[in-house]
Amino acid sequence: MEKSKSMENSTDKAASSAKMDKNGASEKPDLMELYPIRLFEWETDEETQNIIVLRPKFTSKLAKKIILPFYGQKFFKIKFDALGSMVWKLADGEHTVGQILKAMEEKFTDEEDLANRLSKFIYQLVREKFIQLLQRVEDANEVNN
Repeated sequence: MEKSKSMENSTDKAASSAKMDKNGASEKPDLMELYPIRLFEWETDEETQNIIVLRPKFTSKLAKKIILPFYGQKFFKIKFDALGSMVWKLADGEHTVGQILKAMEEKFTDEEDLANRLSKFIYQLVREKFIQLLQRVEDANEVNN
């Protein structure tokens, strides 16, 4: 299986996901303009080409040292379907959610309501801390000027 590292170091092009309006108040950004970035390692299933996310079983150093030796695996393996795999592959900090949606619409022409499915999936990945949503620094500076 092919392995890949997370893209945690790609934050140089991105900042927080909050915009400021003219009065300096925080404004919720449009999901389609944000850049998702993966936070975990992953593998590609050679047979299906779908993604398997490797989520660590333990995050604390103490648990890793004491409990992990009794467990055979360091990771939970979460298998994604074709849609989820495409989202994961493109969640590299270089593509916006809108660009991911466009790529999905081109590939999965028979699927219905992709925008709604994608937004729910993105929010689920954020809630479970699989990804972060970032905003380009230039975008944030534009709003402040």
